[in-house]
Amino acid sequence: MSRGPDRDALLAEDVRGIQAVLDTFPKSPNGPRRVALEAGQLVHVQRFPLPDRYAPNDEADIVLLVPNYPDHPPYGVHFLETPANRPVIRDIQSKFGHIFDHGVYDGIPRLKNHSWLCFKSTYRGRPFAWRFLHNNIHAGDTLYKYLERLHVELER
Repeated sequence: MSRGPDRDALLAEDVRGIQAVLDTFPKSPNGPRRVALEAGQLVHVQRFPLPDRYAPNDEADIVLLVPNYPDHPPYGVHFLETPANRPVIRDIQSKFGHIFDHGVYDGIPRLKNHSWLCFKSTYRGRPFAWRFLHNNIHAGDTLYKYLERLHVELER
């Protein structure tokens, strides 16, 4: 899909969906959970909630790269590297076995100060395949459903 008003409108709707999901979690003592879109390419999620198993670090700032949205899913998940969340990144590395201090996927460069998780989940026991439905985005795969799956996989 070309970059244009249709893509921008779909992406804006999906970003609203992410915010709606964030709003279902308990309030963060560190400030509001927010999502912001930058240049139509980066989706910043502040204070993404982490499952209890990651306590005392119960949230992380993450970024989704979405240059080919809606035809392709995000290029993994980028976790902001801070002293406080280094243990979380190590735990995620031990769980998934593939989190990197660099991310190159089809030429997508590493985000400075981020660790990259090449996240592809399963859905109902089958490997995840991105199926975005342009005519009804809530019926197909979305960025907010991708983050819901991430949360479920982090909880396992």
